Amino acid sequence: MTSRTIKAVKGTVTSLVSYGVLVLLQAVLAPIVLKTAGQEVLGAYSIIMQIIGYGLILDFGIGVALSRYLAHSFGEDDQGDRFSTIFNIGRYFILATNMLLAVFILVLAFNIDNLITASSAIIIDARVALLLLSAWTILRTPLTLFSHGLFASQNMAAVNIMGLISSTSRLLLTLYFVFAGYGLIGMIIANIVSEFLGLLLQKVYFNRLNPKLDLKWKKPDLPLLKELFSFGITYWGVNIAIVLTTGSDSIVIGHLYGAAAAAIFYTTKIPSFLIIQVIYKISDNAGPAANELLAQGNFEALRSAYLKILRYSLLLAVPLAIGIVGFNKGVITVWVGANQYAGNLMSIALALFALTQVINHINAMITLAAGNMRNWISISTVTGGLTITLAFTLGKYLGMQWVMVAIALMDLPGFIFLTRRSFAGLDLTYGRAWCEAIWPAILAAIPMLGWMLFVIATNSATSFVSLVICIAVFAFFWLLGMYAFGISKLEIRSIKNKLRLI
Repeated sequence: MTSRTIKAVKGTVTSLVSYGVLVLLQAVLAPIVLKTAGQEVLGAYSIIMQIIGYGLILDFGIGVALSRYLAHSFGEDDQGDRFSTIFNIGRYFILATNMLLAVFILVLAFNIDNLITASSAIIIDARVALLLLSAWTILRTPLTLFSHGLFASQNMAAVNIMGLISSTSRLLLTLYFVFAGYGLIGMIIANIVSEFLGLLLQKVYFNRLNPKLDLKWKKPDLPLLKELFSFGITYWGVNIAIVLTTGSDSIVIGHLYGAAAAAIFYTTKIPSFLIIQVIYKISDNAGPAANELLAQGNFEALRSAYLKILRYSLLLAVPLAIGIVGFNKGVITVWVGANQYAGNLMSIALALFALTQVINHINAMITLAAGNMRNWISISTVTGGLTITLAFTLGKYLGMQWVMVAIALMDLPGFIFLTRRSFAGLDLTYGRAWCEAIWPAILAAIPMLGWMLFVIATNSATSFVSLVICIAVFAFFWLLGMYAFGISKLEIRSIKNKLRLI
């Protein structure tokens, strides 16, 4: 395997392990918070996390621009001069955007009672939590950029291991603060401390890997600064769309129905969203290598890599969509109780959203690497605005589940645009993509679809034991379908060789 492939594989494996801890965090914390602190605390926590997510709008797409430019500059034979120049510019951008975000959080802290419906005690705690986060947003500035540098240099495995340490500390600290009775404020303090630990480890490791890089603050290269800003703005609409869709649903629910309802919506969607993020890891860890291949003009290698990433992702995304429809109600009921499940319509919407989001994530990576982002900002901004408008309207008049329906439906225009744009950028035909990536995933999913329909028709997954058995059979059919249709004979031999070595 090439060094790029090895780094991508290591990055994927370590990211899955790291993310597994995050999944454990969610799985353990939600029922504990609900039992110890109540629905309002969990709902308020989900709302605060979405408020922090509004930083995506305030960074003007600069974070993505820095990642791309740093990745492109890493392979240049100039002793790291251009890399250091871009890194220095990034510091000024991050300082400015973090100051904007801190002010934004500060304003919301004093107006939180106008944003969500909750008891006076929750409003006070939410205000204090937001004040702490506003201060931390400024304090973390000197440490923020090193993760970009590590990803650009394709050291994804190291970043993921540090993320594992950070997530573990977050889990332990959150458990301590919740059991100690600190509630919402304790959960936010745990987030801040664990993030500080992760960022500090990234800084130390990056400096150790690159001792000769000149990373001192200096006057920025103004033409390059303008170039980065211009590129970031072309991506900015994507950030706006993310924030106005999946980054605002809890806020909409909290405003319409209260913090307790936001907790129900949150617990219904979180297992699906967590697994979607796991699938993202396949393309995320191949992103730097895709940038490098594109910079070298190696389009055939890039097309082949894209089709593999698409096939592997669909081999997970299609079963996920089927599983959400068949098992989401049972999973939520066993996990946190039947009263925390929003409804079957929301699960169907989540299934559709899972499919479009996984494909969008891959196509966005290719479109971004190619730099062909014409019309992306306008389409993303318009669909983002329409999404939150539709979500608020349907949620208000038809019920909480319809917020997710609106989000899933309004993801389709972006799906069509990104698919067309990435295929054009790769000079890839739809027929080749169907034969090499899409059709194998569909064939592999047929046994799972049949089993899911049987489970729904017979109402088999009604208890913890029956649910586990049904999911185990579902997993068996996934392995069977993947072995028969999803992966090639060459890939099967490669897997067997790796297993023998283990």
